[in-house]
Amino acid sequence: MSRHRDEHLDLCAAQVLGDLAGAERAELEAHLVDGCATCEAELRALAGGATVLALSVPQHRAPARARASVLAAFEREAGRGPAGHEARPTPRADIVSLPRRTRPSFATLAWAAAAALLAVAGVFGWQRIQTLERRLATTDARTRELERGLDEARRWAGLLEAPSARVVPLAATPSGDPALAAQVLYDPASDLAIVVAQRFTPPSAKDYELWAITAAGPTSLGVVHADASGRAVVRLERVSREGAVAAFAVSLESAGGSPDHHKPSGPVVMLGKLAG
Repeated sequence: MSRHRDEHLDLCAAQVLGDLAGAERAELEAHLVDGCATCEAELRALAGGATVLALSVPQHRAPARARASVLAAFEREAGRGPAGHEARPTPRADIVSLPRRTRPSFATLAWAAAAALLAVAGVFGWQRIQTLERRLATTDARTRELERGLDEARRWAGLLEAPSARVVPLAATPSGDPALAAQVLYDPASDLAIVVAQRFTPPSAKDYELWAITAAGPTSLGVVHADASGRAVVRLERVSREGAVAAFAVSLESAGGSPDHHKPSGPVVMLGKLAG
């Protein structure tokens, strides 16, 4: 077997197109006599590409005049008989002749076209399914998020109708600004509370901090952050961490709140006791 060269790939292309003859055909046959994996793979790939190329060409009926000319030439060739027949050279024993490629039938072309269409449709269908699955996953995640939000809203809305819920008004102390207004809706059964505050805009570098007062003493429930108008709505869970709540208070602290979680460092400016 002759050593493979890049030029052999060009000969393979010419062979598939039916444009290889003479010395070039002999050279390719000699190269392939003992097998060449590269050229054989190229021949298979080009043969498939040629079929697709043939399918992509629009089909036209030949003119009647051309058909008559071809038939007449065929009849003349057939009439030449043995005398006009050219003898083919005897092939060399060390050369394997390449098989002559036959023209595919119309049925073969039709099936190939149908297979190509099915392959294209399959690719687009798979891509469509992937897109729909991604959208469905996003929709499912969004639905679960909305359901969690709805459950949370229902839980806090239930606080308004809870039989054991109590409204605790907070009043300004002598150390507080009389304009401050706040009340706490607290349910000891669920240990949930909602604080609604107004005019809670603290002085510069200060914060208002909310406290739960139990038998063990005060426990911080966090700093109250109001909006630009001074209004704040705070939802609290696990209010009675240190025992049963007897009252709620608000202190005015340095920015960030008291450094002691169990003791206000600034003045108590509001106070409200649970009734009963």
